[in-house]
Amino acid sequence: MRVPVVGRAGRSTSILTLAVLLLAGCTGAPDPAPSASASASEEPSPLLPVYPAEPTADAITLETATVAEALARAIGEANIVNDDLNDQTTPATETTGASYAVVQTLTLDPVLDAADQARSLVLTLGEAGWRSADTTDAPSTYLAALVSGEDAATSWFLLVGADLSVPGQSVVTLQLASPDLP
Repeated sequence: MRVPVVGRAGRSTSILTLAVLLLAGCTGAPDPAPSASASASEEPSPLLPVYPAEPTADAITLETATVAEALARAIGEANIVNDDLNDQTTPATETTGASYAVVQTLTLDPVLDAADQARSLVLTLGEAGWRSADTTDAPSTYLAALVSGEDAATSWFLLVGADLSVPGQSVVTLQLASPDLP
């Protein structure tokens, strides 16, 4: 599924910390979202991760990487000038489990508005079953925090952001963190 072009907690500690810092002071209320469960006859959206029947670190890592690729494709490959992808496994601590995270910084065609692209992606993700946790929509930043389901033990955490601080530069950032790895 492509996003239309319009005008232009046991998670990775660094991503969770960033989310808390960026969402501090948010005034937006969480949006209601459709249920993330698909009926037996429906194919799940490639944008919504599915917790494996036999959860292993490799299976969860693969699902995270697969969804991260689908998220970038949803922006539209022709719109992406540069895709800077970084991934890492964060080891468990005394208070959190190990997790796998993918951070993608997508530099878009400068004629596209990064905030419009991020908003459109978030709408598409809501239709795919992601649930909105919080949103900041300010003149210099757009940031949406989403979760893939209600059960924190089996849900992914996603931040979709647009940095609007540099005129003429269109950048969308996707930060996807897996549930705790077994």
